[in-house]
Amino acid sequence: MNSSNRQQVYTVYTWSTMDDDHETGSVRGDLCERVVAPASAMRVGAGRSLCVVVAAVLAACATNPSAVDCEAGRACPTERDAGNPGADADVDAEMPMDAARLDDGSPPWDDAGSASADAEVGTDGGPRTITSVERESRTLVCKLISGDELGYESDNRTHTRFNLRGTDLGIPAIVGDDLTLFFGDTHGWRDIWRVGEDPDSVARVSLSAARADLRALCDQLDFYVTADTPSVAAAGDPSILRDFEGAYLTAPPGERIRDYIDRPVPFFETETGSFAGSFEVPAGALGRPDGAYVFWATRPGTGSIGPMRLSFLARWAGGPRLNQQILYPLDDLAWGRPLGGHFLQVSPVERDGFLYLFGTGEYRRDGVHVARKPIAQIDVPGGFELYDPRLGDWIAATSIGADERAAIPAVLDEDVRGIGELGVQYVDSAGLFVMMFQQLSDTSGGNNMVLSVAQRPEGPWTSVPIITMHDPLFAARHCCVGDRCPGEQILHCDRAGLYGIYPLPLIESTRTSEGVVLDVPFTASTWQPYNVVLFRTRVLVRGL
Repeated sequence: MNSSNRQQVYTVYTWSTMDDDHETGSVRGDLCERVVAPASAMRVGAGRSLCVVVAAVLAACATNPSAVDCEAGRACPTERDAGNPGADADVDAEMPMDAARLDDGSPPWDDAGSASADAEVGTDGGPRTITSVERESRTLVCKLISGDELGYESDNRTHTRFNLRGTDLGIPAIVGDDLTLFFGDTHGWRDIWRVGEDPDSVARVSLSAARADLRALCDQLDFYVTADTPSVAAAGDPSILRDFEGAYLTAPPGERIRDYIDRPVPFFETETGSFAGSFEVPAGALGRPDGAYVFWATRPGTGSIGPMRLSFLARWAGGPRLNQQILYPLDDLAWGRPLGGHFLQVSPVERDGFLYLFGTGEYRRDGVHVARKPIAQIDVPGGFELYDPRLGDWIAATSIGADERAAIPAVLDEDVRGIGELGVQYVDSAGLFVMMFQQLSDTSGGNNMVLSVAQRPEGPWTSVPIITMHDPLFAARHCCVGDRCPGEQILHCDRAGLYGIYPLPLIESTRTSEGVVLDVPFTASTWQPYNVVLFRTRVLVRGL
């Protein structure tokens, strides 16, 4: 396509019937109305049978008919050809304010369905390498917390079973025989936890049940609860059975809790311990038979909501209580930057005797960096090596100064530098690291949920977009129309975007003649309504 001939035409499509083909990513329907309109006239139509898709198409595309020529029997715009400038409406006053918003622009991908790696396939008996990754399908499995809106229950019935109406994140770890999810700021339903206090909850489901049927997460999620029986809200509402428990943090011996968190929950705070309040959340977790190591991102010393600037490691000894002992600070942006300030959001992976950390620093202003240390030393501060892609080698973090550590480039997304939360899993059956992250920056071309794969933690990494927020196909199926979000509608796309993308340790692989197919379940946070949803995607990794 000759970019000099591009001309954007905004077209409003209305379907009376619609079917999303997960295999091809296409939408089929009876086209009952089409209106060419300027961007200022774009709207979501009320009273339509299902939805209105707003698409910005490239009218001069030589290989695809333009929007004004799209008729029955001809190819309509694909997600590669489309973009949807996002509205910038206010978020509800009770909600925190750093949710991902929609941006203008097309995805920064050569092809919305695939991406190529620089490495070549060996032809002389050398090791096989990844040549491309292609998304084959994406399916919404269910909503984990609320239903149509915050006041409506999902099949997990968290409102009445745990007095819990909303939360985000859902960082996975295998703890004993359970798949455990570490959630972020959590809102109570009746009489507990005022908005702004927001402790961080934890839930679990049987690992064997989740492996047998992914939908076990949809109706068998079991949150850790307080000792109160029944709920403190039961006198006013007998349907509420228990109250969810929040993670309680204790500072290392001789240190203050306010050296680690900035927003302790009033009444429960002591000199050495507290629940973490709003916007101080778990970022990653490494499961153990009897508990987990939990990596936190916080902002001590600021006195106000703002970007995270400290990460630390805590140890949870398992239930029934959620007490976590802080072991040591990991990295920071404001002081010595022991890991270069690149490890605020952290996803840990244990592999070949090492603890690998995949991290990003200033929120949505950094790429992905890699650090490691022997797993046997996880309880001991320090000892990390940093991977420097300029040298193609690991260097001891303490062997160079803070500025030199900060100058180490990312192994992934160094140019766009828009990564928020991230999650990484290692898939033994495929010999692959699988990373998922949100990407949003001035040069990212919008809010994208991305999957990347590599054979080594250092890379090279090969990426493919799994969700592009301004994709009209995604909007048609999953953006809410009106005040409620029934069925597969999951978020108010005109107010905020998806974030907090975490692959679950339930990835399955199948080898085919074309490569390795990965079936990847993942959680995503929707912000409005404040919820966590479960997706699964299937990707083809070619070259292996």
